[in-house]
Amino acid sequence: MKSKLKVGIKNIFKKDEKFTDTCRICNQKFSDPERTKRHMIKAHSKPNREK
Repeated sequence: MKSKLKVGIKNIFKKDEKFTDTCRICNQKFSDPERTKRHMIKAHSKPNREK
């Protein structure tokens, strides 16, 4: 019983990302949520370079 309570508490505070067909940052549309996920990792995971 105690372990179920811990799992329940973790699920409440865990941020659950759901990918759609549109990028939230650049509004680019994709055919598949998996493709959107790969795009987010490749295009938006690096910090911006200083000019």
